[in-house]
Amino acid sequence: MITGEAAGLSWADFAEREGARFTMKVEGGTCDLVLEAAEQFSRSARPGGAFRLAFRGPRDPVYPQAIYRLEAPGFAGEIFLVPIAQDASGTLYEAIFN
Repeated sequence: MITGEAAGLSWADFAEREGARFTMKVEGGTCDLVLEAAEQFSRSARPGGAFRLAFRGPRDPVYPQAIYRLEAPGFAGEIFLVPIAQDASGTLYEAIFN
């Protein structure tokens, strides 16, 4: 099981999880997200490397940028997510590790 804070996470923690469902803990309940993309960046001094995660959630409600607890089979951790786009299929949230 992968657990921990964002500082200890790496691209390898998510590389095989594209399409996986994550449960995001929100005030008063939970929200399901799907990992749409895990993109590795070429260079970084960060110990876990640099990478980007894109999660798709429901269209409404849109949750504000904040640190959220995410859980999935074999994973539990806290990630800073920012809502970056919204369309008919939902809201896109992004996390950048650089």
